Amino acid sequence: MNYWKLGCNWGKGRPDFYDFIKEKQIVLCWNRDMRVGDYVAICKGEWVWAIAVITGERKACNTNPDLKQNFLYYRIDYDGNYYAPANFYELSESERFKYELQKGICQIHKQDIIDKLSRIFSEKLFMENFNKYINLLKTRKNLILQGAPGTGKTYKTAELALALLGTDTTKDREELMDEYRKELLKIDSTEGKITQGRIGFVTFHQSMDYEDFIEGIKPQTDENGNISYKIENGIFKLTAQKAKEDPTNNYVLIIDEINRGNVSKIFGELITLLEADKRDSSENGQSISEEGYNNGLSVLLPYSKEEFTVPDNLYIIGTMNTTDRSVGSIDYAVRRRFVFVTLKSDKTILTLPEAIELFEAVENYLKSCASDMNIEDLMVGHSYFMAKDDDALRLRWQYEILPLLKEYHNDGIINQPVPTEDMDEFISKHKKEENE
Repeated sequence: MNYWKLGCNWGKGRPDFYDFIKEKQIVLCWNRDMRVGDYVAICKGEWVWAIAVITGERKACNTNPDLKQNFLYYRIDYDGNYYAPANFYELSESERFKYELQKGICQIHKQDIIDKLSRIFSEKLFMENFNKYINLLKTRKNLILQGAPGTGKTYKTAELALALLGTDTTKDREELMDEYRKELLKIDSTEGKITQGRIGFVTFHQSMDYEDFIEGIKPQTDENGNISYKIENGIFKLTAQKAKEDPTNNYVLIIDEINRGNVSKIFGELITLLEADKRDSSENGQSISEEGYNNGLSVLLPYSKEEFTVPDNLYIIGTMNTTDRSVGSIDYAVRRRFVFVTLKSDKTILTLPEAIELFEAVENYLKSCASDMNIEDLMVGHSYFMAKDDDALRLRWQYEILPLLKEYHNDGIINQPVPTEDMDEFISKHKKEENE
């Protein structure tokens, strides 16, 4: 992956062609070796106005007759030039910054400029995806974030939950996590009621069942040692009841490692009530579908014999490790009630050159292992490569990345021997050739 600068005015008196390439979603390459995945700082004068990411192989401009009139108008060489398709991410006025290098097209080597472009692009891509996830949640009510270890699933659930509660998520990470901790549910075990917070958190595991999650009969002992039994509400029922009592606010239940439990068994008959058009969104417990039909449903709980509905202001966010083959997959009945979003390992977040090299080497190694899994579901997450210096990165390689690759091998996910060389040897062995 390389970084380039493209100016939009080639010569004094020539018209600025920024709007043209933005409309066509292309970048000009001239005779530069610009490749898929490269980043291009699009400049107007001395200011960076957009970041473009090349999405296809470069082509000779004269192979596309539709471009000829535009090239003649903007006085751009049509016969000896090349172009490549690209996605444009326009910068806001506050994001634009000065880059005074006057060359029309050149490769960027200055690390401070690369760091700035990488940071801005990561933020824009994050917000683009983040807003999409929020809209999906508001529409479908239930979402699962899936991905390999280290792709940021746990932190992303906290951000999504806070956004649904109306919290400003542009705060720094530490401040945001403080807000998240304040919103976690506090439950009075004596009264069996929620006393504080709007975000519930639970981790599924193989021994969890309906009685833990919804409601069940639990033994209790008095001061004389006498045993009696009472109906005890689980976190899902408690959160749903609280959300129904407080319809003006949103509530969120986060289910970590959702695929490690038997989801159909844990939710039982309530799985039907999770669907958006089966929710209770009115005072009389009825829900109106997009087609105008009344689809609201309720069930009679087996122990308490209470009529139960899932309120419209309760959202469910799950996380799922896509590389974990030690547990079963989620069945279709559950899958169709959730939106699945895959979080990919994101190299653009990394700024340390050695970390980027190691990331690419690990990616090449995993691609060569002939796995039956998609590389997006398998690639080690970017958090494993985030280090302040080379020494910290070497520790991550030895004590975090290598052990994870060994787990992949033990689980049969990869079929090549686990690397035994040190980090430098591994990078050298699996470095992507320049001519590829």
